[in-house]
Amino acid sequence: MQIQTEKSVEDWYNRIGVRAPVNLESICADMNVIIHRAPVPGVALCESKIIVLDSRLNSIQSREQLAHEMAHILLHCGGQWYQNRIYIQQQEWQARNLGLILLAPIHLLREEIGPGDSIYTLLPFLAEKFQISASSLKFRLNILAGALTLAM
Repeated sequence: MQIQTEKSVEDWYNRIGVRAPVNLESICADMNVIIHRAPVPGVALCESKIIVLDSRLNSIQSREQLAHEMAHILLHCGGQWYQNRIYIQQQEWQARNLGLILLAPIHLLREEIGPGDSIYTLLPFLAEKFQISASSLKFRLNILAGALTLAM
């Protein structure tokens, strides 16, 4: 599942010419998704294709929230409040995972990692390049290390 998702994002990004750092707002515009900012927790209104971002967040946190809410639009529609807690937790994990794939897809990460490079030594450079928090990128890289062969 993870590998197929990575490949789908790679194909999509190659088709529309996405490079690092990924311009999520442009992708949302192409998807006819409207982005609003307000001092409230983030939410994706799937049916109306509206994402509300928390205006109190810094730019990195806002990018990560946008990616997470985009993932909900791509994966999940309908009210979570009608679902049981375990199902909601699963949807949140899926949205976090896809959100990080959208921000730092493996094909773009591989362009920055040379043979013999330590991913974790490159963490500050990669976090800046992809405009993602170091903690979120480390989470992403740990998933990749378990699922795929990367230069370590």
